[in-house]
Amino acid sequence: MKNRINPITVSFLMVLILTTTVVYSQEIKPLTVGDRMPDVVLKSVLNYSKSAAKLSDFAGKAIVLDFWFIRCGSCREAMPHLDSLQKTFKNDLQLLLVTWEDKKKVEEFFATDLNAKNLKFVNVVNDSVLRQYFPAKGFPHQIWINKNNVITAITDGSSTSVENIQKLINAGKIDLPVKVDEMDSKLNQGTDPLMTYRYSTTKDKILKYSYFSKRRSEFRGGASLEVDTLHQVARACFTNVDFLGLYDNAYTSSLGSADLHRPSRMIRKDTNPVNTKEDYKTFTNIFCYDLMYKDTTTFNFGKHMVRDLDDYFGVKSHEETKKIKCLVIREKGSSQIYRQPLDGYEKKFLNCKMIIGKKNKANKAWQGFLKEELNRNNYMPVIVDLDINQPISFEFTWTPDDVKAMSKELEKFGLEMVIEKRPRKVIILENK
Repeated sequence: MKNRINPITVSFLMVLILTTTVVYSQEIKPLTVGDRMPDVVLKSVLNYSKSAAKLSDFAGKAIVLDFWFIRCGSCREAMPHLDSLQKTFKNDLQLLLVTWEDKKKVEEFFATDLNAKNLKFVNVVNDSVLRQYFPAKGFPHQIWINKNNVITAITDGSSTSVENIQKLINAGKIDLPVKVDEMDSKLNQGTDPLMTYRYSTTKDKILKYSYFSKRRSEFRGGASLEVDTLHQVARACFTNVDFLGLYDNAYTSSLGSADLHRPSRMIRKDTNPVNTKEDYKTFTNIFCYDLMYKDTTTFNFGKHMVRDLDDYFGVKSHEETKKIKCLVIREKGSSQIYRQPLDGYEKKFLNCKMIIGKKNKANKAWQGFLKEELNRNNYMPVIVDLDINQPISFEFTWTPDDVKAMSKELEKFGLEMVIEKRPRKVIILENK
């Protein structure tokens, strides 16, 4: 008996194949201001009555989607302000934190971070859908959706004020520039040289090339050193770095001083109006610098860079060692309690904001990171005169006008703080 295929079965299979093809061929297209927001399913949600949700669950409220990730410092710093806004407008606003990071990591962050542990945001985790509707490279990245389900703003979070949120809730006009990120990863990260004309076919002919510009918004801030051993070309690239930062990198001929204390690093005897203090609001002293030269190591990039910077700014710079008043943290006695974790803490953390009257805490912190944090103060350099190979734990209140009080707090960890003159390298700028 021959096998016979039911024509109804064939029709059903063809319909199924066609339907599946249509579903999988649909791509999520990015949305912008003025578009209506679809009812997206949020598959994994923290601090909500259910483990999953839909955007329509928050109907009747304005919505702010705040895209973030754990290592984003600006995102973390904005959280207390966002929490305040959520509490102020709790009946009319739903703020949703959105991250692609997994649930376990996010829960651990909110449980251990000193500044975030008491914040209870509704948090979308393991996101793979919303980030397709609103792709971004720079964070924070915020999407404002009014009560009529219309996207009214795409912003970096700097305009998230009480006044603007009230406009969002009232469906008023919000006149903010639309944040548009460059999504080309190579361009965004500056992984290719800034000089690209026939670059791939002429790289072996490069003897020296340097590029210097004002801030370019398509590049994220950063620095990198690399060597192309095939063509024997070294490269040092700095994108959106401030005036002092460029000189510090040049004179260390590396990625900056490990214990940079900005107020004492440079002495200005020149008349160039460029500001030494970094300006990341108006970007008047933020620059991009790209250097390529024939070499098999990056150890020597500094001498090229110093010449370029001096030429542009019309100065003559040099570096010398001076004895400068420093705050020195050193052992007192033999207890070495600072080698033990703080009471009640097991995980490593470092929270040294250097704010007058506020506690600075370090728990099993490595000295390299500790020196960087402590030297963010505007008072004087801090030297940690301890074994660099051992983690350190302590806490003290930052009172720079009362060093004895700080030293007294450190005594219970087997430490003391004193003022001493120590040799420090200083960059001096003079007119040519």
